[in-house]
Amino acid sequence: SLMIVPGDHGEDLFEQGFLGHGHAINKRQYGTFLAINRPGMNMPGPIGLSDYRAIILSLMQGQRPSPVTRPVLMMVGDLDTPTQIGMAGEQGNITTLRLDTGTACLLESGACENIGRLQGRARARVNELLRLWGSARWNAASR
Repeated sequence: SLMIVPGDHGEDLFEQGFLGHGHAINKRQYGTFLAINRPGMNMPGPIGLSDYRAIILSLMQGQRPSPVTRPVLMMVGDLDTPTQIGMAGEQGNITTLRLDTGTACLLESGACENIGRLQGRARARVNELLRLWGSARWNAASR
């Protein structure tokens, strides 16, 4: 028997003044667990719901699931008009962008800045986030 238990999203319990979920992208609200009853079959890095099928099929065939190497897109709101978008990368780094204010954050360092002032690696991460969101929107529109 194969048993997989996915975790639900988390809640803010008055951290940073909020109670509830769905209003911000952070590890408390988006970080969950995935328990599998196969020894040594933990998944490194972040995974999204779209990764579950490949993981389950691999486990049913007795194989180790391939690691997810692409970032996972997150958003507050719907795909076309979210208030915030985010991306979890391979090392668990989370990049967010509030579309109403233009504030971009690299959550592991706590650094937030207006998107227009970003340079170097921070700007590259936000550009990757925007590319990922744009690709998801294009894919949804072409269905």
